[in-house]
Amino acid sequence: VPAPVSAPAQDLKLVQILDHIEAVYNGTKTLSARFEQAFKNRVFRRTQYSRGQVRFSQPGLMEWRYERPAKRRFVLDGKDLWIHQLDDGQVFVRRGYDGDDLKAALRFLWGDGKLRAEHTVTLLKRGSGRVLLKLQPKKPAGFYDHMRLAVDMRTFRITHTVVVDQRGNENRFAFKDVVYNAVMPASSFRFTVPAGSSVTELAGQ
Repeated sequence: VPAPVSAPAQDLKLVQILDHIEAVYNGTKTLSARFEQAFKNRVFRRTQYSRGQVRFSQPGLMEWRYERPAKRRFVLDGKDLWIHQLDDGQVFVRRGYDGDDLKAALRFLWGDGKLRAEHTVTLLKRGSGRVLLKLQPKKPAGFYDHMRLAVDMRTFRITHTVVVDQRGNENRFAFKDVVYNAVMPASSFRFTVPAGSSVTELAGQ
């Protein structure tokens, strides 16, 4: 946990803000939250809305449970990525998935708060109680062009993220009812193929 803020939050410089964000997330071992997602397709000018629950745990464990518009479950068990479409029962797996693209875009949720190590950070906006940051990868990331983070200046937690891909599509996430550092055994991220389901192997990229 960072040292108490000696200056008013609105007066902190960017380097001080980043120091506090990194300290907070480097102390985060697990996270669970409700999320709302809005994917804006630039070409078709269409936005798809989703919602559900998400869990993260070090090192590299993840579960997304989509409730709308279709029930889906994504599980990263530390080795493989499992995708379960609950509506039709289909199961897909990508073997040896290290989650690099996910961790690059949402690295702070994985307990890795080193935002400055791989990004050039710019302060885009300073509002009442929060700031908006832009993170531009220092090296081409492939998966995304840049991302924007909204930071609550009382807690130095990220409340919203926008991941912009190479085509200009925007993937927005808002996190609510967030719980940090609850106990999450690695076994709770183990995926069991439902009886009668076939598994389709996905090739790595």
